[in-house]
Amino acid sequence: MQCGSGSSGTGMAHPPIHLTANSKSVVPKVAKQLTELGVPAGCVVAHVGKCRVTLVGCAVADVISALFVVNHVERVLLEVNSCTPDQARAMLSDLNRASTFAEAARWAPVLSAFSVINHRAPLSWTLDSRLRVPTTAGDAAPPSKIDLQNATRQGLHLALGKLGLTHNTATPDMLVFLSVTGSSCTLSVPILGRRIVEKLVHKGLHHTVAWGMGRTAKLVPGEVVVDVCVGKAAVLLESASTWPECQYLGCDIDPDQLRCAAENVAAHSRKVVELVRGDSARGVPVRGGIVDCAVSDLPFGRAMSTAAENRMFYPRICAELRRILRPGVGRAVLLTGEESDDILQAALEDSGLHTVRRAAFPFGGNKDRMMCALFMVTAAATDADRALAEGLFDWRFTEKLDENGRHNWRNEKPCMVLYRPKAHVAKPATAHPPKDAGVDPSTPPGDVQ
Repeated sequence: MQCGSGSSGTGMAHPPIHLTANSKSVVPKVAKQLTELGVPAGCVVAHVGKCRVTLVGCAVADVISALFVVNHVERVLLEVNSCTPDQARAMLSDLNRASTFAEAARWAPVLSAFSVINHRAPLSWTLDSRLRVPTTAGDAAPPSKIDLQNATRQGLHLALGKLGLTHNTATPDMLVFLSVTGSSCTLSVPILGRRIVEKLVHKGLHHTVAWGMGRTAKLVPGEVVVDVCVGKAAVLLESASTWPECQYLGCDIDPDQLRCAAENVAAHSRKVVELVRGDSARGVPVRGGIVDCAVSDLPFGRAMSTAAENRMFYPRICAELRRILRPGVGRAVLLTGEESDDILQAALEDSGLHTVRRAAFPFGGNKDRMMCALFMVTAAATDADRALAEGLFDWRFTEKLDENGRHNWRNEKPCMVLYRPKAHVAKPATAHPPKDAGVDPSTPPGDVQ
């Protein structure tokens, strides 16, 4: 990973990228992880006191993959402008400086970086601010937050208006954030926010592995996705969080597991998973040849069942998968433990399913020496089908496993999502118009959020 040099505030090519950590104690961890993810150490600056890490001289396009997966980060922002403590104090005593501060910022590199990560340029903006200025006896009162925003907004109207952006508090594409303290002033644009992980009522497969199975399956909107050993529905619910346009069906014979799965589904934000009770080894309750993809965490032979039991169970499951998968293009991503690895390989071969690849990875943390095996399988019936099978899966994780056998899903699942400004809901009109009702609300001086 290569980075250029510079920041927007000092005439350089790339704006500084600020990562706000969720506590001061994790700032060193964030900095270390960024370097492990390929960001040059010379570009990473840790500010423990400010609870943030700054990337200096890095193009967003060069570090975007690291930004999405870094842990312990609440928000990622692009710096538009900043000033010295003396300049910050002067701004508080003369609000015209706030307007000039916003107008004089170098917006072109920030808008370009915003476009890279959002795949489109912003068309509208809104403003929010944070004013934290300590005062002592005898000090002049600082300006109000509203007065500071009004002054800053004037400069933004002038600067961003020239670039074709309009002010929109209802559905803005981009938030401009002004932070003013007694010793600093920063104008920035948030681009990423922390992903909210929905915790299951009943824990199942780790969410990063469950997500990884869905990504490897390369799920497409509208597809029928089945889990023949749904358990607590961890795999299907994690897939539904990222690919909600699919149709999900989970089947299990254990009533206790299904009860836990039903409670997990009921508590989840995505209500797209259907559960049925049935013995998948004897017959999954769906018509043959209609399932696009099966994703299943099969019993390893550890906590659930034994390797001896799997010698009976796996062949029946594979036969059912062969029946329900769409001929030629139907595919499955199946997870098992090292105890039952060879059992599943033999069962797949006997069933007529085509194993495209097999990947082994650690079951748990770095100290766990037990391995899992992930099988990518298709219902390919002809040589032509087999030739197309590679394109049915996402191989990014397995390719990294080829380079590092201890590679972990935790370094793959995005911890961050694109930041979206909150929409502003207008208050209902009052019976009596306000005193300044004659002022055009779109003009900067009266444009208060």
